[in-house]
This record gives sequence, structure tokens and C-alpha cells, in this order.
Amino acid sequence: MDQKTIRVSYVVNARLPGGGVGNVAYRAAQALQQQSYLQQLIASSLRDKTFANCAVSSLGLPGRVIKRLAIYDPTDILYTLDDFWFDQFAARHIMPSDAVHGWLHHSYQAKVRGKQLGATTILQSGSTHPFTQRQLLMEESRRWRINYRYPMRRHALDEIEQADYVIVPSEFSRDSFIQHGTPADRVILLPWGVDVDRFKPPVDTRQSNLFRVIYVGQVSIRKGIIDMLDAWHKLNWPEAELLIIGRPDPDTKKLLKSRSLPDRTRWLTHSPELWKWYHESDVFVFPSIEEGSALVTYEAMACGLPIVTTPNSGSIARDGQDGFIVPIRDVDALCDRLQRLRDDSSLREQQSRSARARAEQFSWGRYQQQLIATYQQILRNSPYA
Repeated sequence: MDQKTIRVSYVVNARLPGGGVGNVAYRAAQALQQQSYLQQLIASSLRDKTFANCAVSSLGLPGRVIKRLAIYDPTDILYTLDDFWFDQFAARHIMPSDAVHGWLHHSYQAKVRGKQLGATTILQSGSTHPFTQRQLLMEESRRWRINYRYPMRRHALDEIEQADYVIVPSEFSRDSFIQHGTPADRVILLPWGVDVDRFKPPVDTRQSNLFRVIYVGQVSIRKGIIDMLDAWHKLNWPEAELLIIGRPDPDTKKLLKSRSLPDRTRWLTHSPELWKWYHESDVFVFPSIEEGSALVTYEAMACGLPIVTTPNSGSIARDGQDGFIVPIRDVDALCDRLQRLRDDSSLREQQSRSARARAEQFSWGRYQQQLIATYQQILRNSPYA
């Protein structure tokens, strides 16, 4: 197939640009538009008119409202209804194209319709296989004795089976799909990226000499936040601070009410300028239990922070070089690596430089180039493995 003829319908139930999924999808759609591949964009809502040169369909205000309400819904029902509603909306608007690229859980009917129209279907997963995710989260719910609800989303397994290709952001995610039966030659590894110009090491001296460990992300058992708090309590460092930036989900909020926060813990639900807090910190910690590939780990590394995380975070960090990789649920290992980094300033500086250099290899420009190369290979029917 001549690359000039490639026509892509991109489907994502998120606001573009936005955080997390919205950020990744925005970069992907941007690359497709620059290459004149983006025939159609179907999204929950858009903040600007960046994609005015293609056919755009969005839910607009109703999509934003239901997402806001879903944040406070402990049952997950609103999220499920939102995804189902969006998928039906997308399926009605799908145009004939060469490829339909849609995100897991909210593009099944859209891809079915695309395949009926002759398109290659590409499934984008931002996490692990649903079976892996459910298993890990149910283990955590039993561990912390909370009623954590994680129903299997409608059509999730059919969606994976139906897709011609599945794109995943980390080896951890890739292995989970292969483990649960997706042929390896259908699973494409394509890590996310980071804005290395916005997120970069500080040029000015810090305002405080306080040793600060920072965590950024949703505050939930899925992210290993209780393990982090237990480790911080056990370390009991003087002249140090654990800074948590993120909003707790309803179940974790109830759990935290029954536990006392360790001393020297600071909590912000949100910050529009994360890079400033990265610059005022010494180490980034992210002990996630289940993840596709957390964007915050890329950002922290780009700012020159050594990170302490788990294999399940899908991080691009290398153990002992850009920080440390510890097993999930291992409080003692968290304490040990954090203690090493506090005690050894030369190790911190070495890993800081290495983390920045590693992040520079994963710019959004690199992600966009590899995404375009992936389309060209897929749509020319070349073996991809």
C-alpha cells in the first residue's frame, strides 16, 4: 500500500488534549494529522481546533459532565455507561478507512463497524490484559479488606479477540496479553513519551534543603499508595517530607480514614505545574501494583529524579541505573532503596543524570515517529514481530 493512501479513524473516549489517555491520544492524533493520515477523529471532547482539517465527532459537554460525575462514583457504573454510550456514538460515525485505531473498553462496536467497511482494526491498551488487571486488583481488595469493585467490562475479551493488532506501552503489559492468549505477532510494543522541553532538570537552586520524596498519581490501592505510606512510617526520617499529589478514589479514601497518616506527609490533590514540585524533590516513588506505563514516571525522570518503582508500573527505568525497581507489595525493599538514595548523594546524582538521559530517548517526537512507522508496516501487510 502506498503510504500516501493511508486513512485512519482514531477513536478515544477522552478529552484532547488532557491528562493520561487524553495526552497520549492527542500526541497520536497530532502525528497522524501531520502525516495526512488522520481522516477522522472521534473523541469525548476537544479543547481546541487543532484537528479542524479532518472529520471530527465528539460528545462535547455531556461527555465532560459524565466523566466529572464518574470520579465520585464508587460503583464504576458511570464509567461503564460512559464507555458504552461513547462506543455506540463512535460506531454510528465511523467512516470507511484503512484502519480504525480505538482504545480498549470504549471502541468495540466502532472497530466492528470499521471491519465491516474493510478496515484493519488496531486496539490501543493503556493497561494490562483485563484478566491480569482484575486478578491484581482483587488481590489488593482482599489484602486491604475493602469492597473494591472491578467488573469485567462488556466486550473486553471480544474486543481483544476481534482486533487485528494490539498496541501496548510496556513489556509488562505486552507479557500479560501474550500470557492470556493473544498471539505475540499481534501485540506491538510502543512506549509512551514525555515533553523533554517542559519536563527538564532545574537550572536554579532549590528553595529548600529538606529531603523530599514525591509521589504523583491517583491515590488508590492500585497504585500501591498504602505500601508507600507504610514504608514512610517505618523510615520515620527527621527533616524529610513525603509529598503526595493526587486525588484518592472513593474506596481508598475510606481506607485512609481508618489509618493515621505518617508524620511529615504533605498532600495536594492537584497541581497544574508538576514540574515545579519535581524540581523541589530528591526522589520519585511509584510502587504501582498494576499499570500500563505511567506517564508520571517519564516526567519525573525527565526532570532528573531517580525513581523507585515496581516492574508492574511499566516504567522505562532501569534497575540500578535510573533508580530502583522493587517487587510489588514489598515495604522493606521500598525502605531499603529510599534509604540508599538518601544516604548516598553521589548515587543520587549519578542516577539523576542517567534518568534524564534515558527520558530523552523517549520524547513525544520519538513516539510519533514510531507510531507512523507502525502504521506503515501494518498496512503494508508486513510481518510485525
